[in-house]
Amino acid sequence: MAKKPTKSKQLEVVKAIKGFDADLKCRDYQYEIGKNYEHKGRVVICASGFHACDGSPFDVWGYYGPVDADGRLARYADVSLSGVLRDGDQNDSKIVAAKITIDAEINLPDFIRRAVSWVISATKGKGDDPSGYYAQIGS
Repeated sequence: MAKKPTKSKQLEVVKAIKGFDADLKCRDYQYEIGKNYEHKGRVVICASGFHACDGSPFDVWGYYGPVDADGRLARYADVSLSGVLRDGDQNDSKIVAAKITIDAEINLPDFIRRAVSWVISATKGKGDDPSGYYAQIGS
């Protein structure tokens, strides 16, 4: 049986990274840097609400890779979300929220620096066992 999504505290603000197409759109919804958005209605992971990733920056590439089919660069931004739901069945750090603020755009070199830093911190000091989740992250 699938795990029920867990809801964070309503007032908690979660910092995450959101991916967009080259026009700063996600699923045909137009965003602007510095703006706040609120979803009206039910929030459901992978269906409705504002989605982002709050773990490995590489998780975002599962939804918006660096380059689209037309050769245009994707865009990424630091975002703040509230009213967050997490899906325990996800294999990544995708979250959904009722409210989102698009804080600042992240350029590709900074995105890559953050991703490499995340990999190093996720694998550093995890012991000498060459198996398991942390070994997969490291490789």
